[in-house]
Amino acid sequence: MRKNAFTLVELLIVIAIIGVFTAVLFGSIASSRANSRDHKRIIDMKQIQIGLALYFDINREYPRPSPASEASDVGSLAPLVTQRFLPLIPADPTVGATYEYFTSGLGRKYCVGVKLENVAGAPSENACSLTKPVGSVANYWGQNN
Repeated sequence: MRKNAFTLVELLIVIAIIGVFTAVLFGSIASSRANSRDHKRIIDMKQIQIGLALYFDINREYPRPSPASEASDVGSLAPLVTQRFLPLIPADPTVGATYEYFTSGLGRKYCVGVKLENVAGAPSENACSLTKPVGSVANYWGQNN
């Protein structure tokens, strides 16, 4: 009489194969999620740039940070919301990460920056021509020409 059952070795092999497939699947999902967050960051930067261009057309200067705030404070973009050039100031999809914004002293030039997770897949963009603020972590910059 023969029993139809799996041996311990067969079960361990099947579990190991499932574990390998799961690890590969989760690795590719994590990479895809990082790419989608980077894509959102680039779209947000382009939205900010459009809002800044509209603001400049009316005010003939870009929003400047208040003396009490840091030079790279994204809160300086609040006039874009109050004057309805943007519905809200975009937020980075990662908790705790922020976009950077600063302008020249005369308000004629600006730079917006963001830290991308996948730098290799990022579009080539020149570094900002203005002096970057101390502590800048952005590796992707947008600026006016």
